[in-house]
Amino acid sequence: MSFAKANPLWRGVTWLACLACICCGRPDERTPEEVETTAPVVDYRELEFRSDGLWYRHGGASPFTGTARRNHPNGAIFWKTKLVDGRAMGRIREWDELENPVWPGRSNKP
Repeated sequence: MSFAKANPLWRGVTWLACLACICCGRPDERTPEEVETTAPVVDYRELEFRSDGLWYRHGGASPFTGTARRNHPNGAIFWKTKLVDGRAMGRIREWDELENPVWPGRSNKP
C-alpha cells in the first residue's frame, strides 16, 4: 500500500502547501522578457547609482526599470543589461564592433 493511500491527509497537506506557495508569490514580479517588451532602452550615461544601491535616471524620483545599453564608437551595440526597480536582472550581454555576440556566447543575438 502506498503512503498516499495509507494517509489520505497527505494529499490535502500537499495541495495546501502548493496553494500557499502560489498565493504568497509577489504579483509585481516580472520576468526579464516582460521588462524588455514594456520598458525603455536608455544609454547608460542617463543613469546614476545612488547610495541606496539602486539605479535611477538622473534626477528621477523612482528607481529605473528598463534596459541600459552602451554602444561602440561605430554605433554598434557594445553591451546591454536589464534593470527592474533599480536592480540589475539577468546577465550583461556583450557584442564586438560587428555585433557578434561575445558574452555569454556566440548563440545570442542583439
